[in-house]
Amino acid sequence: MSDIKHGAVEFRSGWLVLPVSSSTGGVQSTRRTIQHPTPIGPCGEGEESAWQVTKKIDNVAMVKKVDKTAKAVNHVLRKYCADTSLGYVANDAETLAKVKEEIAVLQKRAEEVNQEAASVGCARRAYVAIVPIEITLATEDAAREVARTIQGELDTLHALLRAGEVGGKLSNHLRLKINNLPNLTVGICAEAIMFAIDEAKVARKEIRAKIKAGQTPESAGAQQELPMIEAAAAMFMPLASQMPDEKEATTEDADEVLVPSLAAI
Repeated sequence: MSDIKHGAVEFRSGWLVLPVSSSTGGVQSTRRTIQHPTPIGPCGEGEESAWQVTKKIDNVAMVKKVDKTAKAVNHVLRKYCADTSLGYVANDAETLAKVKEEIAVLQKRAEEVNQEAASVGCARRAYVAIVPIEITLATEDAAREVARTIQGELDTLHALLRAGEVGGKLSNHLRLKINNLPNLTVGICAEAIMFAIDEAKVARKEIRAKIKAGQTPESAGAQQELPMIEAAAAMFMPLASQMPDEKEATTEDADEVLVPSLAAI
């Protein structure tokens, strides 16, 4: 896998890992119309309808167990892969091997759970699988989407800290959304994201201390300096907004404007 450089930012190519797991059977839903579409609003521009939905589950506990097994695939992917707008991305063979290893364990568990469901007369079955697709980021569209993901998640991190959020939302964001983002890039770009993550962890402690001292979360967050997060986010501004006008753009221009220059940080 080669690394692809667009402007000042160098992206890693790798594998797009598609989760194709599902759980089926054992649950039936029926819907009955109890109110046909009726015009609403001053001029009848709206519409109101109503239905009655009946849901039948053949074994509640077993259905939950089967569903949990199928959904565990997403936990594995969040653990090892970067969660981008393109999907889950594994950027090296070692990471992909770890994903496959844990998926194999889940597949065996699914077989056992399916046998258990059958033994108690439950029709629910889990299917566990992934489809790794080799990808390249050597296109403007792919690079833009990866950069958009990184910039968006860093902006969310910044907003949570500014709001004085030091609890579960911030912890989940750091653990599930931000943790693997450095793997999408190399060099100074990856370092910038890691510096942002480290700064967020320090800021969380400092904001928490201010809150314990009597400040409101909003006040404590507003006072916190977050230069590393802001600088890293600026590196990955949405690439679409960086593109020149289509009629005036040249091939040479495209690389230069695709990602903001590090000199601006």
